[in-house]
Amino acid sequence: MGNFINRLSVRLKCWMGRVTGFSSSDLLPSFLSEFNLSGKKSLLELNFVGNDILGNPAYAGKIAKELDAQNPIYIELLGRMHKIYDNEEVNQIIEPHNAAPDLPVAISRVKDPLYSIFRKLYYVYPFQGSYVKAINLGYSALEKLEGKPTTIYNTKKKRALQEFDYLFGTLFEKFYLVVLRNENKNIPLLSNSMEAVLGILPEEKPGHRQQGEELDEISGGAVPEENAPVEEKKRKTIRKILSVKNSNTV
Repeated sequence: MGNFINRLSVRLKCWMGRVTGFSSSDLLPSFLSEFNLSGKKSLLELNFVGNDILGNPAYAGKIAKELDAQNPIYIELLGRMHKIYDNEEVNQIIEPHNAAPDLPVAISRVKDPLYSIFRKLYYVYPFQGSYVKAINLGYSALEKLEGKPTTIYNTKKKRALQEFDYLFGTLFEKFYLVVLRNENKNIPLLSNSMEAVLGILPEEKPGHRQQGEELDEISGGAVPEENAPVEEKKRKTIRKILSVKNSNTV
Protein backbone atom coordinates (compact mmCIF):
# COMPACT_ATOMS: atom_id res chain seq x y z
CA MET A 1 0.00 0.00 0.00
CA GLY A 2 2.84 2.35 0.91
CA ASN A 3 4.60 1.79 -2.43
CA PHE A 4 1.37 2.41 -4.32
CA ILE A 5 0.82 5.71 -2.52
CA ASN A 6 4.41 6.77 -3.20
CA ARG A 7 4.08 6.01 -6.91
CA LEU A 8 0.76 7.84 -7.03
CA SER A 9 2.38 10.82 -5.32
CA VAL A 10 5.14 10.88 -7.92
CA ARG A 11 2.61 10.83 -10.76
CA LEU A 12 0.67 13.70 -9.20
CA LYS A 13 3.82 15.77 -8.65
CA CYS A 14 4.96 15.32 -12.25
CA TRP A 15 1.50 16.04 -13.63
CA MET A 16 1.07 19.17 -11.51
CA GLY A 17 4.61 20.26 -12.34
CA ARG A 18 3.76 19.91 -16.07
CA VAL A 19 6.65 17.56 -16.67
CA THR A 20 4.74 14.39 -17.62
CA GLY A 21 1.13 13.38 -17.95
CA PHE A 22 -0.57 11.50 -15.14
CA SER A 23 -0.96 8.17 -16.91
CA SER A 24 2.24 8.30 -18.97
CA SER A 25 5.87 8.84 -18.00
CA ASP A 26 6.65 10.48 -21.35
CA LEU A 27 7.95 14.04 -21.13
CA LEU A 28 5.47 16.69 -22.19
CA PRO A 29 6.25 18.87 -25.24
CA SER A 30 5.78 22.00 -23.10
CA PHE A 31 8.50 20.89 -20.67
CA LEU A 32 10.96 20.12 -23.46
CA SER A 33 10.12 23.40 -25.18
CA GLU A 34 10.82 25.27 -21.95
CA PHE A 35 14.17 23.55 -21.60
CA ASN A 36 15.00 24.30 -25.23
CA LEU A 37 14.35 28.01 -24.75
CA SER A 38 14.80 29.00 -21.12
CA GLY A 39 16.88 26.14 -19.75
CA LYS A 40 19.51 26.28 -22.47
CA LYS A 41 19.69 30.07 -22.12
CA SER A 42 20.32 29.83 -18.37
CA LEU A 43 23.04 27.22 -18.72
CA LEU A 44 24.74 29.28 -21.41
CA GLU A 45 24.59 32.46 -19.35
CA LEU A 46 26.39 30.86 -16.42
CA ASN A 47 28.94 29.45 -18.83
CA PHE A 48 29.54 33.04 -19.96
CA VAL A 49 29.99 34.13 -16.33
CA GLY A 50 32.92 31.77 -15.94
CA ASN A 51 34.50 33.09 -19.12
CA ASP A 52 33.94 36.70 -18.06
CA ILE A 53 35.51 36.36 -14.64
CA LEU A 54 38.25 33.78 -15.19
CA GLY A 55 38.56 33.38 -18.94
CA ASN A 56 41.13 36.13 -19.52
CA PRO A 57 44.61 34.91 -18.49
CA ALA A 58 45.70 38.52 -17.98
CA TYR A 59 43.30 38.86 -15.05
CA ALA A 60 42.40 35.33 -13.94
CA GLY A 61 45.28 34.88 -11.51
CA LYS A 62 44.66 38.21 -9.79
CA ILE A 63 40.93 37.60 -9.48
CA ALA A 64 41.50 34.10 -8.15
CA LYS A 65 43.95 35.38 -5.57
CA GLU A 66 41.45 38.00 -4.37
CA LEU A 67 38.58 35.51 -4.12
CA ASP A 68 40.79 32.82 -2.59
CA ALA A 69 41.67 35.19 0.23
CA GLN A 70 38.02 35.01 1.28
CA ASN A 71 37.17 31.39 0.42
CA PRO A 72 38.68 28.98 -2.16
CA ILE A 73 35.22 27.57 -2.87
CA TYR A 74 34.26 30.69 -4.84
CA ILE A 75 36.60 29.83 -7.71
CA GLU A 76 35.54 26.21 -7.56
CA LEU A 77 31.85 27.10 -7.87
CA LEU A 78 32.45 29.54 -10.72
CA GLY A 79 34.28 26.76 -12.53
CA ARG A 80 31.64 24.14 -11.88
CA MET A 81 28.77 26.31 -13.07
CA HIS A 82 30.79 27.28 -16.12
CA LYS A 83 31.21 23.63 -17.09
CA ILE A 84 27.59 22.52 -16.61
CA TYR A 85 26.66 23.60 -20.12
CA ASP A 86 27.56 20.87 -22.59
CA ASN A 87 26.35 21.44 -26.12
CA GLU A 88 26.22 17.73 -26.92
CA GLU A 89 24.12 16.94 -23.84
CA VAL A 90 21.74 19.81 -24.50
CA ASN A 91 21.27 18.75 -28.11
CA GLN A 92 20.63 15.14 -27.09
CA ILE A 93 17.72 16.37 -24.96
CA ILE A 94 16.16 18.76 -27.44
CA GLU A 95 16.67 16.86 -30.72
CA PRO A 96 13.77 14.40 -30.18
CA HIS A 97 11.52 17.34 -29.33
CA ASN A 98 12.62 19.40 -32.32
CA ALA A 99 11.97 16.42 -34.60
CA ALA A 100 8.34 16.25 -33.44
CA PRO A 101 7.50 19.34 -31.33
CA ASP A 102 3.91 18.30 -30.60
CA LEU A 103 4.67 14.79 -29.37
CA PRO A 104 5.78 13.59 -25.91
CA VAL A 105 9.23 12.02 -25.60
CA ALA A 106 10.03 8.88 -23.64
CA ILE A 107 12.34 9.57 -20.70
CA SER A 108 14.55 6.68 -21.81
CA ARG A 109 15.50 8.65 -24.95
CA VAL A 110 16.95 11.56 -22.98
CA LYS A 111 17.75 9.98 -19.62
CA ASP A 112 21.55 10.00 -19.85
CA PRO A 113 22.09 13.69 -20.74
CA LEU A 114 19.28 14.82 -18.45
CA TYR A 115 20.63 12.89 -15.48
CA SER A 116 24.11 14.22 -16.25
CA ILE A 117 23.01 17.86 -16.16
CA PHE A 118 20.93 17.29 -13.03
CA ARG A 119 23.90 15.58 -11.37
CA LYS A 120 26.15 18.57 -12.05
CA LEU A 121 23.51 20.94 -10.68
CA TYR A 122 22.98 18.68 -7.67
CA TYR A 123 26.59 19.13 -6.59
CA VAL A 124 26.14 22.91 -6.52
CA TYR A 125 22.63 22.92 -5.02
CA PRO A 126 23.73 23.19 -1.34
CA PHE A 127 26.11 26.05 -2.21
CA GLN A 128 23.78 28.45 -4.01
CA GLY A 129 24.44 31.32 -1.61
CA SER A 130 28.19 30.92 -2.05
CA TYR A 131 27.85 30.93 -5.82
CA VAL A 132 25.84 34.16 -5.76
CA LYS A 133 28.56 35.72 -3.63
CA ALA A 134 31.19 34.43 -6.05
CA ILE A 135 29.42 36.19 -8.93
CA ASN A 136 29.31 39.49 -7.05
CA LEU A 137 32.90 39.28 -5.85
CA GLY A 138 34.17 38.11 -9.22
CA TYR A 139 32.60 40.91 -11.22
CA SER A 140 33.70 43.47 -8.62
CA ALA A 141 37.29 42.25 -8.95
CA LEU A 142 37.02 42.28 -12.75
CA GLU A 143 35.71 45.84 -12.69
CA LYS A 144 38.73 47.03 -10.72
CA LEU A 145 41.09 45.45 -13.25
CA GLU A 146 39.31 46.42 -16.47
CA GLY A 147 38.10 49.84 -15.36
CA LYS A 148 35.02 49.88 -17.57
CA PRO A 149 31.77 51.67 -16.54
CA THR A 150 30.09 50.13 -13.49
CA THR A 151 26.82 49.74 -15.38
CA ILE A 152 28.41 47.06 -17.57
CA TYR A 153 29.20 44.83 -14.61
CA ASN A 154 25.91 45.55 -12.87
CA THR A 155 24.05 44.48 -16.00
CA LYS A 156 26.06 41.27 -16.25
CA LYS A 157 25.51 40.48 -12.57
CA LYS A 158 21.79 41.12 -12.83
CA ARG A 159 21.45 38.92 -15.91
CA ALA A 160 23.51 36.13 -14.35
CA LEU A 161 21.54 36.15 -11.11
CA GLN A 162 18.21 36.12 -12.97
CA GLU A 163 19.26 33.04 -14.93
CA PHE A 164 20.66 31.42 -11.80
CA ASP A 165 17.33 31.94 -10.03
CA TYR A 166 15.50 30.31 -12.92
CA LEU A 167 17.97 27.44 -13.06
CA PHE A 168 17.58 26.41 -9.43
CA GLY A 169 14.12 27.82 -8.78
CA THR A 170 12.43 26.19 -11.76
CA LEU A 171 14.53 23.95 -14.00
CA PHE A 172 16.27 22.06 -11.19
CA GLU A 173 12.93 21.24 -9.59
CA LYS A 174 11.53 19.95 -12.89
CA PHE A 175 14.59 17.80 -13.53
CA TYR A 176 14.11 16.39 -10.05
CA LEU A 177 10.56 15.43 -10.97
CA VAL A 178 11.81 13.69 -14.11
CA VAL A 179 14.19 11.62 -11.99
CA LEU A 180 11.37 10.67 -9.61
CA ARG A 181 9.13 9.65 -12.52
CA ASN A 182 11.84 7.60 -14.14
CA GLU A 183 12.81 5.85 -10.90
CA ASN A 184 9.10 5.50 -10.01
CA LYS A 185 9.93 6.33 -6.40
CA ASN A 186 9.28 9.32 -4.15
CA ILE A 187 12.95 9.89 -3.29
CA PRO A 188 13.81 12.84 -1.00
CA LEU A 189 15.94 15.38 -2.83
CA LEU A 190 18.72 15.58 -0.25
CA SER A 191 19.18 11.95 0.68
CA ASN A 192 21.61 9.06 0.39
CA SER A 193 19.10 7.38 -1.91
CA MET A 194 19.16 10.28 -4.37
CA GLU A 195 22.95 10.43 -4.23
CA ALA A 196 23.07 6.72 -5.05
CA VAL A 197 20.74 7.18 -8.02
CA LEU A 198 22.87 10.01 -9.40
CA GLY A 199 26.23 8.48 -8.54
CA ILE A 200 27.27 11.35 -6.28
CA LEU A 201 30.77 10.85 -4.85
CA PRO A 202 31.96 12.51 -1.60
CA GLU A 203 35.33 13.39 -3.12
CA GLU A 204 33.61 15.24 -5.97
CA LYS A 205 31.53 17.50 -3.73
CA PRO A 206 32.56 21.18 -3.64
CA GLY A 207 34.86 22.26 -0.85
CA HIS A 208 38.04 20.33 -1.58
CA ARG A 209 39.85 23.02 -3.56
CA GLN A 210 42.76 24.63 -1.76
CA GLN A 211 43.77 28.28 -1.88
CA GLY A 212 45.97 28.99 -4.90
CA GLU A 213 45.14 25.75 -6.68
CA GLU A 214 45.42 25.75 -10.47
CA LEU A 215 42.56 27.32 -12.41
CA ASP A 216 41.76 24.19 -14.40
CA GLU A 217 38.08 24.47 -13.44
CA ILE A 218 37.52 26.56 -16.55
CA SER A 219 39.18 24.38 -19.13
CA GLY A 220 39.22 25.92 -22.56
CA GLY A 221 37.60 29.08 -21.26
CA ALA A 222 40.54 31.42 -21.62
CA VAL A 223 39.96 34.25 -24.06
CA PRO A 224 43.03 36.25 -25.12
CA GLU A 225 42.53 39.93 -24.43
CA GLU A 226 42.78 40.89 -28.10
CA ASN A 227 39.95 38.47 -28.93
CA ALA A 228 37.70 39.59 -26.09
CA PRO A 229 35.54 41.96 -28.22
CA VAL A 230 34.91 39.15 -30.72
CA GLU A 231 33.93 36.77 -27.94
CA GLU A 232 31.57 39.33 -26.41
CA LYS A 233 29.96 39.97 -29.81
CA LYS A 234 29.39 36.22 -30.21
CA ARG A 235 27.73 36.05 -26.79
CA LYS A 236 25.43 38.95 -27.63
CA THR A 237 24.45 37.20 -30.86
CA ILE A 238 23.60 33.99 -28.99
CA ARG A 239 21.54 35.92 -26.42
CA LYS A 240 19.70 37.76 -29.21
CA ILE A 241 18.85 34.49 -30.98
CA LEU A 242 17.56 32.97 -27.76
CA SER A 243 15.51 36.04 -26.87
CA VAL A 244 13.90 36.02 -30.34
CA LYS A 245 12.99 32.35 -29.89
CA ASN A 246 11.43 33.14 -26.52
CA SER A 247 9.38 36.04 -27.92
CA ASN A 248 8.13 33.90 -30.79
CA THR A 249 6.65 31.39 -28.35
CA VAL A 250 4.53 33.97 -26.53
